[in-house]
Amino acid sequence: GREDDVSFMRSMGYWFGWNTVGSMASLALAPYNESVEVPNGDAMAFSRYGPRIKKHLEGLADVVQSLLHELECEEHHYSGALDVLGLTTSDHLSVALGAVCATVQPYIC
Repeated sequence: GREDDVSFMRSMGYWFGWNTVGSMASLALAPYNESVEVPNGDAMAFSRYGPRIKKHLEGLADVVQSLLHELECEEHHYSGALDVLGLTTSDHLSVALGAVCATVQPYIC
């Protein structure tokens, strides 16, 4: 009935939000798939790769900042449309933020 339809549409809204934001985050982070690794205690290697590591981390931080900005865009452009499906702005942003966190986490841990 109607309640099942609303529940299904809400679930699809969650799925769509998670997948679109997660996919966008994955694409944005793709250039950072290869990190620079330095053996523990190897001061010479750290000195040699330090500037490269710094550039990598700064670029990664820029991507994460742009993904956080994307949450503002999500709210502005999609919350009204998803409201029709019974998703509140809070629900929508929670799903989008969850997708960003889940995608970014492997890059920073």
